[in-house]
Amino acid sequence: MLNQYLKNPRNTGMVVASSSNLARAMTQSCQSYSRVLEIGAGSGAITKEIIKKVVPEKLIVYEHSPVLCKKLRKSVLNKIPQVLREGPAQKYKEEILREKNSIIISSLPFKSLPAEVAKELIEMLCDFVQIEGCVVRQYSYVVPLLSKPPFEVSECFQWERITTVYANIPPAQVWELRKKQLP
Repeated sequence: MLNQYLKNPRNTGMVVASSSNLARAMTQSCQSYSRVLEIGAGSGAITKEIIKKVVPEKLIVYEHSPVLCKKLRKSVLNKIPQVLREGPAQKYKEEILREKNSIIISSLPFKSLPAEVAKELIEMLCDFVQIEGCVVRQYSYVVPLLSKPPFEVSECFQWERITTVYANIPPAQVWELRKKQLP
């Protein structure tokens, strides 16, 4: 992870892999969805936890970095390489937006992505949560005395903080993005 970060810090949001505690928090109840889409798999710390909870037929993993894809194929996804999609998630927008009753588990580094890339991804995620039964789970690193969602969304959507994971470097908050329910 450190090598990837040093080579391309704008596309690699972390220096160390997510802790098993964060992975468990991010994957909580993911087995209740028809499909689990992981975007920004990185080294596979969260992917390992997803694989414990869902059958391969329910999983699709997206990773932008060819180097990290190669590592994922060799280690975490060695028995199920067919679930991996290499390249930017936006490239697979049509596939992603076909799903119903699904969850996106995202480790995308929104704060370090170029603004136009982040905007495109945020629009895709907002389109996704408008689909019946779909939700996005995303974490953001904890800034002392500040609890802030991973990115801003319009009033049509709402963030809910699920938990804070202090046993992670750095500590992280897990959030869920949903379409706002009308009264």
